[in-house]
Amino acid sequence: MAVDEQEQDDPGPRQSKITAELIVNLEDPVLVYPKSSQSSHQVLYLSHLDRQAPLFMYSLYFYRAGGDSGVFNRLRDAMERNLVPHFPAAGRIRYGESGEPELHCGDQGVVLVEASTGARIDDFGDMRDANQEFEKFVYKIPPSSDTALIVAQVTRCGCGGFVIGFGSRHELFDGLSALHFLSDWAALARGGVEEIEPPCQDRQRLRPKIKAEEPDRAIDLSELYRESAAESIEEYLGARHKCRVRALSISDEMIQRLKARAMDRDEGSALSSCTTFEVLAAHAWLARIKALEIGDGERALLEFTVNTRPKIDLPHRFMGNAFIMAYSNAAAGDLLSAPFHAVVGAIQSAKASVTEDYIWGSIDALRAAHSAKGSSGLLPSFRQTTIVSDWTRFSFDQLDFGWGAAAFATPVAMLLPDVLFLLRDGMDKRRICLKLGLMPHTMEKFEKNFYDLGLS
Repeated sequence: MAVDEQEQDDPGPRQSKITAELIVNLEDPVLVYPKSSQSSHQVLYLSHLDRQAPLFMYSLYFYRAGGDSGVFNRLRDAMERNLVPHFPAAGRIRYGESGEPELHCGDQGVVLVEASTGARIDDFGDMRDANQEFEKFVYKIPPSSDTALIVAQVTRCGCGGFVIGFGSRHELFDGLSALHFLSDWAALARGGVEEIEPPCQDRQRLRPKIKAEEPDRAIDLSELYRESAAESIEEYLGARHKCRVRALSISDEMIQRLKARAMDRDEGSALSSCTTFEVLAAHAWLARIKALEIGDGERALLEFTVNTRPKIDLPHRFMGNAFIMAYSNAAAGDLLSAPFHAVVGAIQSAKASVTEDYIWGSIDALRAAHSAKGSSGLLPSFRQTTIVSDWTRFSFDQLDFGWGAAAFATPVAMLLPDVLFLLRDGMDKRRICLKLGLMPHTMEKFEKNFYDLGLS
């Protein structure tokens, strides 16, 4: 591909106007409690899907207006009301007599932090790209046995805008549950809403079905978890600090070219349709395999999440983790030599395989992994693994706390060498952003491969 075509797809980052270290002044953190108690000190079951990744997940929301002195109190009041129906968020994770983690709902509160900075939002330049300074907008709770499950830092900016840095334990929410929680908080902050639709807090619905027959693919998944049982969560997280983070902008033109290639009859394709996710996941998978120089005979694994709510009749507002991992794997050499439509087709087959039987079989595979001695229960992570997390399906950038939609929304602090995020491009609504972390020596090769549409 010619250089001018590559530059057309990736316009490149605008330079940050911040020439010195970003200074963010923090007030003392405060505990915020539900306006009224609804929990009756319940103890909720944590499903094996809840326990896949016992980590904090952080995200940032930038707003160009509303950053006056009253914004923190307004958001704190809305949080107090939001914690009434969302009472588990004010609880704590404890270990029961069986040694299993449980969600103890005793109105212990969530952490809110007020902060300020003289920096202006426009000073950050292209917010799509990696900015280590952004981590100053999220408050990291010191780990302890009494760690809150929600933390939010509200930072007023010098331009009159503000930034919300939101963190939640992954045991509490998946992406859709987090969006429900944030949307309810935003609606209460905007005003005009006295009550919100009660969420479903019944996690017992996802208890393993002991008699469920595992389909072959769930058995394969069980083997993957066994292979990863010896890997510690500390080793997994340690890799993040060595990553170089990059955000690649993807034009609609590039997406349409990939789709056309996937359905090209001249290349022998029998595909009648394909989605944006399918072609971008396939293309990024191939680019990453090539950049990492994975051996032809080594297995390469692609994982992505599928929402189980409509497949096993969970309520739309089910709160908890209800996404299951689907996967496709093959020898790296076979993937790189296969026609593009075959790789896209393999992803379509993986999606189609997520039936009700597959879901229950996978939950039981996780149960076995969590029971294995020395297993963290974390999703398997190998050099050969590529995990694609699709944020484009979630409208985080539309969250409106009373001053309009966010100027930009992005995940932060969870960029690992095997995880790629597909995001809505907050700088250009016609584009999609691919955000990833890789070791510095492989990032340049990945970028070149990704923008080379002739990759095979």
